Amino acid sequence: MKAIVTSLGMIVFVAAIVAGGTGAFFSDTETSSANVFTAGAIDLTVDSEQHYNGKECIPNTNTETAQAMPYVWGPGSSPWPVSGTACDGTWVATNLGAQKFFNFNDVKPGDEGENTISLHITSNPAWACVDVNITKNDDMSSNEPELATGDATNTASTMDGELAQNIKFAAWLDQGTQAGWQNTGEVTVDAGEGDNVWQGDTVEPLLFSNQTGPASDVLGGKSYALADSTTLGGPM
Repeated sequence: MKAIVTSLGMIVFVAAIVAGGTGAFFSDTETSSANVFTAGAIDLTVDSEQHYNGKECIPNTNTETAQAMPYVWGPGSSPWPVSGTACDGTWVATNLGAQKFFNFNDVKPGDEGENTISLHITSNPAWACVDVNITKNDDMSSNEPELATGDATNTASTMDGELAQNIKFAAWLDQGTQAGWQNTGEVTVDAGEGDNVWQGDTVEPLLFSNQTGPASDVLGGKSYALADSTTLGGPM
């Protein structure tokens, strides 16, 4: 940046000489070439740590099954999900591809879960936001109990379901009791930072406009700031 400022100063200085000189200066041509502005590279990686009904999706330590099931549900008191079965909502920091944060095939009333999602940028400071959108809310089929309660017969639409309206979401910055991020791999300054527990909106701001809302509301074509001039007070 110093070189750019210096160059601009030189241009102003030359202009002043031209303005105060004789006619000979006005016929002179000076060229400054090969000026380049290049944006720095940003390398974003993402990791995820998934919890569901009190169990955590953890690396599979069974050498016989680890290749087929890299991650499995750990121990816990709830019967579902079954401990030792495959899960795919946890992974180490990587460039995203086919990973899924949530992939549940048997969601029932009373189920609950939590994902801690971390963004890592080691190259340059950067602003960050998340864009979320519901691409499918498909009823798939309408069984007899659904029809008996007035549910419409399943249509060809992929948005005729009811789950998005009845599954609740909330999201927060898990920064602990001190604003920003102080902890490192060696030093813990704020014990609440990254602890998977919401400490309250005063210290851990909610990303969504409502504390907890249906997926059809909080995930329906919305953008949320993760790091900007007001959220976290600056770039990542």
